[in-house]
Amino acid sequence: MIEVGMFAHVKCSRYVDYGLQKGDVVYIAGDMMVRTEEKDPYAHRKLFVAARTENGVVDANGKGLSIDGANLKPVSKSQQKKLYAAFEEANKPEEVADE
Repeated sequence: MIEVGMFAHVKCSRYVDYGLQKGDVVYIAGDMMVRTEEKDPYAHRKLFVAARTENGVVDANGKGLSIDGANLKPVSKSQQKKLYAAFEEANKPEEVADE
């Protein structure tokens, strides 16, 4: 199951025009519900906001993409830990030297 804060593989080639290939790893930065039918107020599906990554480093300057969860597959638990460690290292606040 895909959740916000995890890394996932793109399962299809639908997003090639947006710079993502099948098998690329993305960071799931958010989610949203969207209507699937104009006339049915209860027909919704969940989309995820995904950010491109490279070796666990999220492209913070890039635009997020909305991707249907059916087109995402979670990375393995061991890879999730490895990517998240790289993510934390890349986003660690810089230490300020005392004067």
